[in-house]
Amino acid sequence: ILDTLWGAQIGVQAVYWTSAVIGVVNGFIFQRIFVWKSGAAWHRELLKFFLLNGTVSVVNSFLLFLTVTLWNLPAFPSQVGITAVLTLASFFVSRNWVFRARRQPEADSR
Repeated sequence: ILDTLWGAQIGVQAVYWTSAVIGVVNGFIFQRIFVWKSGAAWHRELLKFFLLNGTVSVVNSFLLFLTVTLWNLPAFPSQVGITAVLTLASFFVSRNWVFRARRQPEADSR
């Protein structure tokens, strides 16, 4: 949509980075509310979420370079496999670091 509306004016890189930031913010909001139901300080979680997604992007880029450029594997199946692995890893990092719920002490059951 951004490319269609403003691509000619702002260029493909500006369109990409604008959509990437919008996508990460959108992902943060929906994961925070619907997936993790977090009640922690949002600004700390947002910073961690951006760090996680930035790291995932760098790792994705490296793995795509490795599989396609160095190993001559086809791009589409390589990206599908990379996405599957990084999505799983991202889920566990989100659960255990980004949106980690503070554990409530259990009531004494005696």
